[in-house]
Amino acid sequence: MGDTKDKIKRIYDALPHLNCGLCGFEGCGQFAKAVAEGRASPFGCRQDPWAGYRISQITGMRTPSVGFTHNVHQSLFTPRPKQPVSLGSLRAEVGTLSKRVENMIERINSLQGKEAIVMPRGDGTGPAGRGPGTGRGLGRGGGRGRMGGRSLGVGGECICPNCGYRTTHQRGTPCTQLRCPKCGSPMGR
Repeated sequence: MGDTKDKIKRIYDALPHLNCGLCGFEGCGQFAKAVAEGRASPFGCRQDPWAGYRISQITGMRTPSVGFTHNVHQSLFTPRPKQPVSLGSLRAEVGTLSKRVENMIERINSLQGKEAIVMPRGDGTGPAGRGPGTGRGLGRGGGRGRMGGRSLGVGGECICPNCGYRTTHQRGTPCTQLRCPKCGSPMGR
């Protein structure tokens, strides 16, 4: 009895103590007891798959030397026996495949002639105002101007933040690159 309790404790210590129930038991303690009694596989923990290897060492079970074992249906990997193929069955299969290809080509050609596919702008792009770079600063620039700042348009004034001097904004030259003629500080918008 004492040996079983010790084994349960060592198995429980190898588990992640999450009590998630993914193993089919209510908690890690019940799973550890079931493994020690031989009612559950040591690889039942879904939170820590490596715990199965640690538990196998505790219980003395042999484990696979490489990776986890998977129950894969063997027929997927075994070659099928070659069945004799008749010339008639091959011709029939090629005939059905060629008909399918012809139907696909006809459908593609019929779609190319329809005017319903033409997009609003006629250039193959999506609905107006729905693409990248369209509308309210949501494009690649994020609403910033050419030089990285907020573009406030062609008109307006450049203003000195220190002395308040104002001058007409020059198109193509950011206000921050201009210096105030009175105090010499960079201008702003």
